[in-house]
Amino acid sequence: MTDSITYNLRGVQNDTKFERPTKDTSCSATQIVVRKAKQLRESRESDEAHSKTAKAEPIEAEENSQHLQIEFIDEDEVLAMAAAESAYRFPAKRPLPLVKGFNFPISDEDTVELLEATVQVNAQVREEYINLLKAKKPQSVKVVNIFHALFQDEAMYGYNFSGICHRGPRRKAMQNYTIFVDCMLEAWQEHGIDETALKEALSLAIKNINGRKRNRKYFARKKIRNKNSNHNV
Repeated sequence: MTDSITYNLRGVQNDTKFERPTKDTSCSATQIVVRKAKQLRESRESDEAHSKTAKAEPIEAEENSQHLQIEFIDEDEVLAMAAAESAYRFPAKRPLPLVKGFNFPISDEDTVELLEATVQVNAQVREEYINLLKAKKPQSVKVVNIFHALFQDEAMYGYNFSGICHRGPRRKAMQNYTIFVDCMLEAWQEHGIDETALKEALSLAIKNINGRKRNRKYFARKKIRNKNSNHNV
């Protein structure tokens, strides 16, 4: 005969029999209620803390704003600031000095001769011409690179530095002209330009002018030949 096994809540042995403890469902339910109550309380405390922080933020912002200097700029001020920045980054070029009665670059030989004659007798025009030479040539720029801004090629076909020419007619000597020697030396002496350097620079400028003249003649003749050959076809 099989003995019956009884159980109690504590699992205490009854007589010589061992009783298996049963699950304490009442204790688990209590724990669940306590945990829910704790979560609810924490949620309420979190909401209250957030509400207090939200109310305090405008006050803090107001207090911090006292330490900030905020400048409000209208549209006109923005445009003025932009113009000032542009002027700083891209400064306007200074207007070139004027030489009374002359436009540069000089385009023909007759005007070159007139400039020479005027500079020799008119101190004001001489000074204006020297100021123009100073303005045209920055210290870092070579004479040969700015000569075309003073005299066009066509104006210098009848000149070279010495006046000696082994081909064609005799040229006019630039070394005898005030506008090519005296004035240029006075204008560019601070750039280290002496008589030797000026002679070399002007000789090179004339050489380049003659080279461009030959090229123009060559391409002009070539254009005529091509035109004639097209007509004969």
